[in-house]
Amino acid sequence: MVAATIEEALETKSEYYTTYRFRRADGAERWAEAFGKIVFAGNGTPEKLAGVLSGFTDRNALKKSISNCCAASMRRVAKLRPRNRTKDEFLATLSHELRTPLNANRRLAGMLRTARSTTRAQSTQLRIIDRNAKVQAQLIEDILMCPHCQRQGAAGSQTG
Repeated sequence: MVAATIEEALETKSEYYTTYRFRRADGAERWAEAFGKIVFAGNGTPEKLAGVLSGFTDRNALKKSISNCCAASMRRVAKLRPRNRTKDEFLATLSHELRTPLNANRRLAGMLRTARSTTRAQSTQLRIIDRNAKVQAQLIEDILMCPHCQRQGAAGSQTG
């Protein structure tokens, strides 16, 4: 393979580049690359070969390792997607189940507070109920937004 590449460079009077695999005396498989050019004398005959021979077995091993890691990560992501969907569906249901009665209680407290038959003490108590319901609603909002913020943060750190 190397000889054929150099032969072609001789014929075309161009630079050469090739990669090849070889086995050392101890049986280890190695990879190398060779590139350079043939220097011709004034009469057009080849005078010398100028080039570089470089081993890149470790680079190939690293590429393979990175490729394997990427494939494993993609398999893991594919495995986790359904779980993430299930979690999102659960949070949506939880959100509905917590907010619906809480919002109804807040509306009812607001209606009772503005009713003509409500005493000052009752109005104060209804304001307390409304304020506490508002705090609980914000707490629910914060809890349910945590996974969304984590997902956004992870997406931002991947692209940034």
